[in-house]
Amino acid sequence: MDDRRALTQLADAVAGEVFDAARAAEARALRVKSAERVQEVVERSLERIHAVLQPDQRERLAYMIRTRTLML
Repeated sequence: MDDRRALTQLADAVAGEVFDAARAAEARALRVKSAERVQEVVERSLERIHAVLQPDQRERLAYMIRTRTLML
């Protein structure tokens, strides 16, 4: 939803006779906020996952994150 709104704002920013920098900044802010929310959810999820894993499983998960076998 945020991405669609951000894209609409970017399109509106370039549609006029003059580039609308304020609208482009709003689009950027939407994207940043959206990315922050995703990262917060990832962090909370990893905390929950960590709580239920055994030490060897945590090591495996860490390895998968480091090697980008698991993309976050």
